[in-house]
Amino acid sequence: MFSEIQQELNGKPFLTNTQKIIPRLAEFLTASVRASITKEKQAIAFSGGIDSTLLAHLYKQHGSKYMLYAVGLPKSQDLEQAALVAAKMGFPLKLRIIKHNEAFDILTDVATAFKQADISRNPMDVAIASVIYAVLLMAQKEGIKNVLYGMGADSLFAGFDHHTNYKKEFSQETIQKNLWESLHHVEDIEIPRDQCIAQFANMRLIAPFLNKDLVTYAMHIDPLLKVNEQEKKIILRQTAVHLGIPKEIASNKKTAAQYGTGFTEFIKEQTKEQGYERSEEFLNGLI
Repeated sequence: MFSEIQQELNGKPFLTNTQKIIPRLAEFLTASVRASITKEKQAIAFSGGIDSTLLAHLYKQHGSKYMLYAVGLPKSQDLEQAALVAAKMGFPLKLRIIKHNEAFDILTDVATAFKQADISRNPMDVAIASVIYAVLLMAQKEGIKNVLYGMGADSLFAGFDHHTNYKKEFSQETIQKNLWESLHHVEDIEIPRDQCIAQFANMRLIAPFLNKDLVTYAMHIDPLLKVNEQEKKIILRQTAVHLGIPKEIASNKKTAAQYGTGFTEFIKEQTKEQGYERSEEFLNGLI
């Protein structure tokens, strides 16, 4: 899908008028979330970051039954931020503090699912998938089948340091090239990884940010409106404020889920404690 959108936009001038972009982007975001709404109660994977906060805010405005779920190992950043933002925004939230023995079970299930699907068990992907899997299990326990999550937002709105070659290049050409590469990675690697975990749990993941119309519009926006030396996802944060999210919440910075939940650090710690030289060896030893 993304190759077709890239070809469609090739040669077109970037959109640069923020006064026009922000309300139009708000419309696309709203429409995408609205299209994800069903009659059944749904879940949102929540961390308190801008992506999941936007999903929750829009779902609250236009949805019916929903619940937010946040996971993390003890004292993890995501649990603290999720609780703080949910309280300020009036979102219903359930937290799960994952004990070490439970983290082992989750990692084992993820590694098993990856092996069955012939997906590489590299530590980053296992950590990311473990966060998703833990949320899926929470929702499943309460009879919820569908879980919305923020997949794609970072690739659309320049949320990663590698989009600017680790803060070394801020040209339109460089950022846009890296954003497209990031989106293709989402399509080729990240979506299959996440769908593997969803199928293993007999659940369904929904990624509103990957709605085709939203992707097309977002990738038409001047990349210089998305990131600078001080801030990432600028235009998305501005649009969140336009949609009614308080500026202090829209401006929240957070680490990626695999770090914010503590899963990456847990894998590193267990690799060392169990005498492995590499995390891949530890993960392969789980199955």
